[in-house]
Order: sequence, then C-alpha cells, then structure tokens
Amino acid sequence: MKSEKNYLNYLLILGVSMVLMGCAHTVVPNVVKPTVVAFSGNKQNAGFIGFNTNGAGIIDLNAKNKYNWLISMYATNFAPPIYTNFGVSDFTNGTFLITSEGLSKFATMNRWEKNKVNK
Repeated sequence: MKSEKNYLNYLLILGVSMVLMGCAHTVVPNVVKPTVVAFSGNKQNAGFIGFNTNGAGIIDLNAKNKYNWLISMYATNFAPPIYTNFGVSDFTNGTFLITSEGLSKFATMNRWEKNKVNK
C-alpha cells in the first residue's frame, strides 16, 4: 500500500514536471508585419493600390474587372441598383479611381461572394 502511494506520487511529480518543462521552451514566432502589398500577376499591388489625396481609392484593371463581375451578380441587391463601372473612372498608367461609395459597395459584394450569398 505504501509503495503504491510512493509510485502514484512519483507519477504525479513526473507528470507535472513534464508538463512544466514542455511549456518552458515553447517557441513563439514573431508577428509578421507586411512591408509591401501582395502581388497581382507580376505587379506588386494585388488590385487595390491605395488612396489618392482626395480620398478616392486607386485600383488596377484586375480589381476593376472583379468589381464589374460582382456588380453583374449583386447589382439588384442595392437600392437603387448599381451599374457597371459604378463610381469608377480612369486614372493613370492603367489604374482607375473608385469613389468611397463604390469602394464600400465593392467590399460588401466581395464579402457576399466569399460567404456565398445568393443574388
């Protein structure tokens, strides 16, 4: 009986020691902070480039095409319905400006598409 208690105490101490030692050397990676925007093809912009000084968004052709594709699916979900190139205008070097309203609708439709919301 006494040896069983010693054995159980030994196992308890061993188990607690292993747990504490196992957690003592856990490697926690540094948080990755991106310093550049992701790539879209060979261009380093991933569709949304940034904002201009007037607060309009700057997007590339891929983002504009996706925006219009989303409009073709979800245009009637807005009142009044939106239309192709809603809030988009030409900018420089193959980029486009998008109004804050258009950018907001773009984000909403993108979320709907990712969550598989029906038309």
